[in-house]
Amino acid sequence: MTEQDAMDMISGRMMRCSKCGKPLIERLPNGLWRFKFGKPSFKDEHDAIIYDDKTGKPLLRNGATPVMMYIHGSIRMRCFRKKCMHWNTFDFLP
Repeated sequence: MTEQDAMDMISGRMMRCSKCGKPLIERLPNGLWRFKFGKPSFKDEHDAIIYDDKTGKPLLRNGATPVMMYIHGSIRMRCFRKKCMHWNTFDFLP
């Protein structure tokens, strides 16, 4: 991979798939990787969907995602798009 290819993979702090460009993982200023996966919950503690009184649309509850991981070190991860499934390597360089 050339230096230009590496620069093309970075969009701000979000690292993208080198093949299709889908955002995969976020690089924090302290060098850690932050990985978020899943959609925010629309349900309350009793598994009842919460709706907005005015619009009737489901509300986001706390904006929490099911999976949130912080990773230290180099990682290798596969793209989530079914048509891509490309392996990406993100090196940890402090």
